[in-house]
Amino acid sequence: MTRVTVVLAVFLAAAAVAGQGQRAAAPPPATLSAPAIPGVVAAGTRVELVSGDLRRTEGPVAMPDGSLLVSSANRIAKIDPNGLVSTFVEPSGDANAVSFDAKGRLIAVERAANNEKVGVLYPARATLVDRYDGKPFNRLNDLVVSSRGGIYFTDTAGVYYLSPEGKVARVAQGIPNPNGVILSPDEKVLYANERTASTCSPTTSPPTGRRRTGATSRATRACGWPATRIRCWPRTTALMA
Repeated sequence: MTRVTVVLAVFLAAAAVAGQGQRAAAPPPATLSAPAIPGVVAAGTRVELVSGDLRRTEGPVAMPDGSLLVSSANRIAKIDPNGLVSTFVEPSGDANAVSFDAKGRLIAVERAANNEKVGVLYPARATLVDRYDGKPFNRLNDLVVSSRGGIYFTDTAGVYYLSPEGKVARVAQGIPNPNGVILSPDEKVLYANERTASTCSPTTSPPTGRRRTGATSRATRACGWPATRIRCWPRTTALMA
């Protein structure tokens, strides 16, 4: 099973249990065919259900041995290459997004009530940042770790950057309710999507380790998922990498 197939299967499981607590969810199909995602997966690729017993899944992130880690309620679940599910970290501080850094630490946005932070879950628990400008974060959501060790993460108030030295800065404003965030493969573009409008704002800036002015492009296109648009608009943003 390819990594793409595994990741898609986990998201399928997440969608199947999203309604837990509100109504009984229909059991997810064991297999289905993926739509075409240019440069990622070909149309018709088989998607296999890895596990349908997880709750509120987020993440996921691969491990060197081929296992997969996903946030599941207040724990980090591990799915090994044979499909066996175990607990990797519990409790997880209601972790949402997780990612490994170059040191092998599992970094997470933790969303426990009155204790929201970006922290280390493994191998040793640690708080990396829990406030900006003296104020606690509002509602953390996603993160991505650069190859240089910097961490970009989203909160309802904007997109933030935590440097390897521990300094935090808000690098993007004006994106209402930012949600997902990811770097391009060459780490020259940071993408952050607007949750309520299904939009994505790419900010271009070379990751040099110092503040730079980034330029953005304008484009609108349909994506492979239903009712989703990526909308980019011109803006200037100070970006640290």
